[in-house]
Amino acid sequence: MATSSLILVAFFIFLLHLATFVSSIDVNYDTLGDNLPLPQAVVNFLKTKTTIDSVKIFDVSPQILQALAKSGISVTITAPNGDISALTNLDSGRQ
Repeated sequence: MATSSLILVAFFIFLLHLATFVSSIDVNYDTLGDNLPLPQAVVNFLKTKTTIDSVKIFDVSPQILQALAKSGISVTITAPNGDISALTNLDSGRQ
């Protein structure tokens, strides 16, 4: 009886681990295409119609960043290899 209880506890811990492992759904948000919705409409859709809580964007669009600001959606921004050295200079974008 003790062995079956131990197996049951181990199985429950395994299920609990799986539940915490799949807690986030991420999508890529690309701007290559025609007739794309406005960024605010995309963010509103993500928040109200999906469980997506993280996006990856491939260009630094002020409109997209403003739409995602304070939305609660986590954002990852990618940069082309050629732009990485410019990103090390924090004063390059300030005026």
